[in-house]
Amino acid sequence: MSQYKKILSSASGIELIEMTSAVAYRAAELRAKDGLKTSDSIQVGTALEYGAKYFLTNDIRLKIVKEIKAITPRSFEKKYLCPTLAYSPLING
Repeated sequence: MSQYKKILSSASGIELIEMTSAVAYRAAELRAKDGLKTSDSIQVGTALEYGAKYFLTNDIRLKIVKEIKAITPRSFEKKYLCPTLAYSPLING
């Protein structure tokens, strides 16, 4: 475990944050309201409590949460990194 903590704490662009009671309450609300798994509700609840507008995920079921915009890496790539991919004949047939 200490190896993971060392990697995460020294990695550029990663900020470790504390689990607060506000995050726990938000997670519980999401789990009750939207039926999220506990781990998903903690992650999304944390994002919301810290003011995130977007949640990057491969789990399209998280789009059920209306308080945050869940986006997939593929949709992020198409929209922000390479918009021409959205109209590629290789992708759209």
